[in-house]
Amino acid sequence: MVYAAIALAGGLLARRSISVSALACIVALAGITWLSRPYMLVFGERGDAMAVAMAECGRRLCLTGESTDGGYRFPLPGGYLDVRLREVGHMATLVTLRASPAHRKADLFRRLLVKRYRGALPVIRVRLR
Repeated sequence: MVYAAIALAGGLLARRSISVSALACIVALAGITWLSRPYMLVFGERGDAMAVAMAECGRRLCLTGESTDGGYRFPLPGGYLDVRLREVGHMATLVTLRASPAHRKADLFRRLLVKRYRGALPVIRVRLR
């Protein structure tokens, strides 16, 4: 998403015309990114191991979670953070995070999960000396 915005900004700053198809692709990418915000697909973990990870992340944020059917429910000031776990295939789990209303602890919870599970693609590091 960031690369698409940079490409769009670069084309506009260079006073070049941007094709309608490129603009449509950027808008579609932004829409897909926005719609997939509450979902995470974790590879290499099954549902039972993910449930333990959910409880640990909640404990680190001082949240007392209730085990519900297919996930956890953590009370937040003014609402709840609902975490749903669903196994996808043999070694993947779909995690759905929904907070009503949006709360900073819900964002911290998501960030803890992202830290715990590395991405499926390798990180490319370039050393400049």
